[in-house]
Amino acid sequence: MIQADGTVEFDSPRTSISPTTTRDDFLASPLFAISEPLNQNPPWSCYAFKPVAARGELFTCHISFCAGAVDSLSLSAMRPEFGTSWSDVTPEKEQDMHCFHKRMLLELFGRPPDKRISRGPDERDADFGYDFSWGEVWAITDIKSGDCEIHIRYLPLQR
Repeated sequence: MIQADGTVEFDSPRTSISPTTTRDDFLASPLFAISEPLNQNPPWSCYAFKPVAARGELFTCHISFCAGAVDSLSLSAMRPEFGTSWSDVTPEKEQDMHCFHKRMLLELFGRPPDKRISRGPDERDADFGYDFSWGEVWAITDIKSGDCEIHIRYLPLQR
């Protein structure tokens, strides 16, 4: 799914996002066909799309571009046990999804995280971060917004 060079490979639709992906690349990809525009406030441009498959899992995703270059990509698992709608989500299900995301990153990268942020006494809620030359990857949860995701932030390319 997330390669060492920062490329995210999707199985369905068959496509990828990399640190060099541009907004134009995205608009020409199969992901755009299943996307919904969000913030379109230049220089920012954001889209949501689902479902996409990677490593046999379904995800909902958000992608953001700044001045035409990819800025970030977030993925949230769509397993039924994590809730299927806002009325079906509970703090326990969100925590289970967060732990699932952390296990997935541990498996993908084969090492403990480079950074941890604990916000309370329950270590299951701790955010996990990994640093790379092209950016960073986090398993994050935010109780205030209800976000629970794998968040990839790409560094600006040197042009």
